[in-house]
Amino acid sequence: MQSKRSPCGALPRRSARLERQEQTAIPFHRLSMSNLPPTDRELSDIQTTILPTLDHDILSVDAAVTAARLALESLEQEQDALVNIKQNYESIISTRRRIPPEIWSEIFLYGHFLESLDWKEVFHWPSRTIWQLSQVCQTWRNLAFSLHSCWSSIVLEFKQLDRPASERDVELLAFVLERSHQHLLDVTIRDYNNDDLPFIRRMREKVFAESHRWRTAHIEVNSVLCSPLCLPPPAPRPYLARARSSSSSIISLVTTTRGRR
Repeated sequence: MQSKRSPCGALPRRSARLERQEQTAIPFHRLSMSNLPPTDRELSDIQTTILPTLDHDILSVDAAVTAARLALESLEQEQDALVNIKQNYESIISTRRRIPPEIWSEIFLYGHFLESLDWKEVFHWPSRTIWQLSQVCQTWRNLAFSLHSCWSSIVLEFKQLDRPASERDVELLAFVLERSHQHLLDVTIRDYNNDDLPFIRRMREKVFAESHRWRTAHIEVNSVLCSPLCLPPPAPRPYLARARSSSSSIISLVTTTRGRR
């Protein structure tokens, strides 16, 4: 059996306590290698002296191990704190701080564009890219909020919901619409639920209320719910350039009020 070595390659220092117990065990080696019974003297020594001493030594080592773990935990916390301080200084001297906001805007828009290319798979409101960028720092947050086009793609998909819609979803949609400012909207609504659920209805109504600035619209709803409450109300839509739906009645309803720019 190979001895464990310390990180620097040297054998770990053996304690006097361990060496003493190993020396005490030498006379009992023959008993360890056989099934012979101990003599009365050996039995008495083991029960009255050796085992109590081992119990005491084990408790001492346990206490030392606990203290070492606490010390290691404290050192690791200190190490993490020092690394954070270093990273803060590195952030201060980073060249990215010298990049003008106009360049950051282009980078944000490009990331948003790449995500929207695959919106059928991953693109939901709000855009994951712009949402995550807005959480980095106050400067990026203000910049992300100023890019109204990044908040203008509204995708409401209520097919096989992992969880029911909630008040938080309604508030988040209102927030996204507010961030889009007066930018033209690209709207997708896919609602295949069998029930006209209250929170879903409120979300549809919020998007329908902004139909005067729709640029594109793709609406798919369950035929069971194809009622006036589930469809966009008649309203001028002067900027609507494209409308899609599996229902000709929806297309007719949306485009007959399209109007001209």
